[in-house]
Amino acid sequence: MPSTLDWKSSEDTRDIVHLVVQALVEGRRVALPVENAYHAVYSGLNSSSVDHIQKLKQDKRASECCLLLRSSQELLDYVPELSVVASRIAARAWPGPLILDLPVSVERSLLGRLPQEVQDLVVRDGRVAFRVASHDTVRQALRLMPGPLLALQLSHKESPVRTIDGIDHSSGFAIVVDDGQTQFSDFATTVRVDENRCEITQSGAYQDDQLTRAAQYVMLIVCTGNTCRSPMAEAMMREKFTKRFGGEKAAAERVYVASAGLNAFPGGPASIEAQATMAARGLTLVEHQSRSVTTHGLSNADMILTMTRSHRNAILDQIPEIESKVKTVSGASSDVSDPFGGPQSVYAACADQIDGYLDQWIDRLDDKQFPDWQR
Repeated sequence: MPSTLDWKSSEDTRDIVHLVVQALVEGRRVALPVENAYHAVYSGLNSSSVDHIQKLKQDKRASECCLLLRSSQELLDYVPELSVVASRIAARAWPGPLILDLPVSVERSLLGRLPQEVQDLVVRDGRVAFRVASHDTVRQALRLMPGPLLALQLSHKESPVRTIDGIDHSSGFAIVVDDGQTQFSDFATTVRVDENRCEITQSGAYQDDQLTRAAQYVMLIVCTGNTCRSPMAEAMMREKFTKRFGGEKAAAERVYVASAGLNAFPGGPASIEAQATMAARGLTLVEHQSRSVTTHGLSNADMILTMTRSHRNAILDQIPEIESKVKTVSGASSDVSDPFGGPQSVYAACADQIDGYLDQWIDRLDDKQFPDWQR
């Protein structure tokens, strides 16, 4: 019989983690709670677990094996050729109930350091399933482990095991960590990614709209007050993407365009002149509400276009590490002057200037930057 450890009632969960790590290092198997199901977990450096894993799969008491990693950043150690779309999904959707099915080159990957029996188990047709879980038992154990963990979602009659009552205690687990019922009621969602081509191969806890947002290319356009220049640029850029991808729905699956201001008053409308200028182009800013630049918005964006060099400098003073993705909309040293307070003709000229600059960015962006969902 396994030793059952109660996570919730423990006075110091570090004691539980140390017992789990000791068992894993010794080549024993443990059952741990993850967001959506209890998992059979093993050390990826120990080949003695392979037979047990194969038995669980053969008896249909568990899903396919995946590698549990510490973070999305660690994924690069295993998939050096990681595509930008896969990297984006990992950064935004992990930790969470998502498995990424990715192509790997074992020779260039840390996978080559795993025992051959483990490699044969986890590498299937040149692909490996990866996951980053949020539960503290897994995250804290991984901090103390010298390598990755192998994990399988435990199941019973094609449903995930959500409490320890569903675990077969004759399965040879040394330790079962009990944290009550899991948060989600479904299996983890599995997404297969090849370059920018994405396909949901196993539906589950992550919904389609969540995955769409995780994969989208995000462009943020920044000015001062988010009432004139950046809202007009946002509307024009969205139209350009709609034309590029053949419709609003196709564009929305691939890219999200937003705007913000460094000194914006949140919730304010676009200026009357900006609204009229866009209306003359068949676009609308009627529903626009100004918003302020946030650290999260800047960090989450794939590209940030600023109206002036001073806007760019202000952003980089705040977050210097994002320098590579912060550009002036002109692509050079030219600034777009603020039309605020000027007549309609000044706004129209400003929009024409921005429109010309945006065309160059549309031409520069490679299709591999954008997810192509196979529905």
